[in-house]
Amino acid sequence: MSTEERTALISGQDDASYSAVQPAAKKTKKITPLPKMQIFTLLYISFGEPLAATVIDPFIVQLVRETGITGGVEARTGYFAGAIESLFYAAEGLTVLQWGRASDRIGRKPPLVFGTLGLAAAVTTFGLSNSYWPLVVSRFMQGVFNGNIGITKCVMAESTDSTNIATALSFIPLQWGLGITFGPMIGGLLSHPAKTWPNTLGKIAFLRDHPYFLPCATAALIPLSAFIITSIFLKETLPSAVARQKKKSQEGVSLPPSETQSEVDVAVDEPPVPFSALMTRRVLVPIINYAFLAFVEQCSSALLPLVYASSIGVGGLGLDSFTIGLLMSGLGIGIGLSSTLISPVVLRKLGPHKTYRIFFMCYLFTIGCYPIMNALARRAGGVDIFVWIVIAAQLGCITLTVMNYSCLFIFFNDSAPTKSTLGAVNGLAQTVACSVRIFAPVTASSLFSLTQQHNLLGGTMVYWILFACVFCGSYASSKLPKHLKEDDETEE
Repeated sequence: MSTEERTALISGQDDASYSAVQPAAKKTKKITPLPKMQIFTLLYISFGEPLAATVIDPFIVQLVRETGITGGVEARTGYFAGAIESLFYAAEGLTVLQWGRASDRIGRKPPLVFGTLGLAAAVTTFGLSNSYWPLVVSRFMQGVFNGNIGITKCVMAESTDSTNIATALSFIPLQWGLGITFGPMIGGLLSHPAKTWPNTLGKIAFLRDHPYFLPCATAALIPLSAFIITSIFLKETLPSAVARQKKKSQEGVSLPPSETQSEVDVAVDEPPVPFSALMTRRVLVPIINYAFLAFVEQCSSALLPLVYASSIGVGGLGLDSFTIGLLMSGLGIGIGLSSTLISPVVLRKLGPHKTYRIFFMCYLFTIGCYPIMNALARRAGGVDIFVWIVIAAQLGCITLTVMNYSCLFIFFNDSAPTKSTLGAVNGLAQTVACSVRIFAPVTASSLFSLTQQHNLLGGTMVYWILFACVFCGSYASSKLPKHLKEDDETEE
């Protein structure tokens, strides 16, 4: 899951420059070129985090069994494996706000540097663990160090302006999609090398004793290299931190008082904004919408492989793992193309308010496809051409929903009372989203099982419940600001 560069870092930009994309206006602004190295560094960080999070997916069940924690009772495996998976999001949710608050005080760069190094260490430690509780600790620490994900969006906002932020944000879903694609691939290919690669890697005694070290260490190379790249190339964007750097560079140099020096002093001496300052309608409405989006999206994502793999008699399609893998790969490619080619254009034309309201309702279609596909498969006695048409339409619609995240990131950046609260706002939003993501998948899968087991509403109750959630989320989206602060200031 998510994440998220002004050409002339902070200096020379007005207070609204970090806010968001401006919808079609009377005067067309010239699009500012993106700072390529700054954007690349942020996207590289965003790529490493989902990759490190998902590398364990192919082997976590087998690893849990090998620790002996289940006592030989296979039915208990899901409980212990699920606990490890959920710990990641729980730890991220507990720390993401604190990471954001810290970045508002000490700068954006230090937490990103420290977080990438810590993530690399935590992933490597996971691969060295052969018993259950060290796995728990390592996975928890992965979530802790992944909690700085919101800071990347802050830097993205502070390094762009209203003409190019939509383009910059559109790359985040692409990097996330690549991460969750290559993570499981690495985990599946490199785990248990004694069995997978017996004539080469399987001959190394260390890898035989630690069969999951290789995929974890390989995945850890990405955040480790991100640590090096971030340390060297990432530029600080927090105004007060930039001001402190300027002040230090001027120490010992005799210069006459200037307007620039006054601005530096003001930025350095700016008092921290209390947390209560974030409890405003402009901040809370986008966050509430983020909660609805995270819940609906996670429920839909949980149902996708579940419905595809379940037999037709219990509400599914009965597809095999290979076919589902191909479909997921195609979906990842589609998300990448949509986020880079379609999303920036739509956002510039419609603005974040209209874009979000339109494409959030796409979930009605994607969720509604599930009972339609099953009904068609039941009638045909299998997956025929009509079912494949619905599958293609569903996956195509899902690729368009990635725009919703870019829209809300724009609202988060626009809603911050001051630049010094940008990290706290993004941190609070990520905290809410992580909290929702902890229970959304299990809610959807449990509702699906309950619905099919008792044939509730003809086996469709789970979908009607999710429809209700989408309509509630649509109502919440109507409360989003129709105009951004920069638009209002431009009109004045």
